[in-house]
Amino acid sequence: MTLNIDLAVYNVNKDLQNIRHWFCRNGLICNTKKSEAMTTASHKALKTNRDINIFYGDSIVKQQRHFKYLDVVVDESLSWNNHVSYIASRVYPKLKLLNRISSFLSPTILLKIYKMTILPILDYGCIVWGLCSKKNSDFLERLQNKAMRIILRTNHLTCTQSMRERLGLLTLFNRRRYLRLQLVYKIVNDYHCPRQLQGYFSLRSELRRKALRDGRELHLPRYKTAVGQSTFEYAAAKEWNDLPKELRACETLRLFKIKTFKLLIESDKTQHICSV
Repeated sequence: MTLNIDLAVYNVNKDLQNIRHWFCRNGLICNTKKSEAMTTASHKALKTNRDINIFYGDSIVKQQRHFKYLDVVVDESLSWNNHVSYIASRVYPKLKLLNRISSFLSPTILLKIYKMTILPILDYGCIVWGLCSKKNSDFLERLQNKAMRIILRTNHLTCTQSMRERLGLLTLFNRRRYLRLQLVYKIVNDYHCPRQLQGYFSLRSELRRKALRDGRELHLPRYKTAVGQSTFEYAAAKEWNDLPKELRACETLRLFKIKTFKLLIESDKTQHICSV
């Protein structure tokens, strides 16, 4: 572990030295006060990890345990605890405002406000952090439950599944699956797929170079660790393979979205256990 860190530190410092020379040649200045370094590893590895020394010129780059990049808070163990807390800090004020105006507006209008102002915050970047821990997932679910009670003017004894059915909402857990599967569909079918994700997944039939019974199944990387199996590359491919064959064979994205939404709505119904 120490050798790997030492090698990584050496390579990063070497790259930063080359970057600094390029900046000097082109008359550019790097603001080292806004530059940060972070070691990413498992909880176990971080316990035995030591501080790293990353330099830019004569200045040492400050080491952090988490940082915000494109409004997603990344932490050193990729637990996403800090990001979920950040989401909650943005959602709570909007829930308070929604509660204040709820007595003047109909549930239909309140639902539209929720979908326009709160749901995008809960969705943002979920392709990256969506496979978070069950504790974080349940915490976010409670935020949506609170919003539904405000919209429908119900109390905490009301069944959450009945509220979702009335509002036509998925659980946030299944909504994140819904968004991941849409992206997988775009990648597999090369439909408005981001350039950097083209060819991201491989079909099993292409790798084995022969026709299989199900030619739309994706190849699963052989990850044995929980971290590996929580990556988009593995988890999204597995979710795609678990879909019914007719869904994966949909000819249009619109049809795929409709059928997948119905499937996940039914999944919410069957998996829900009412505690009221």
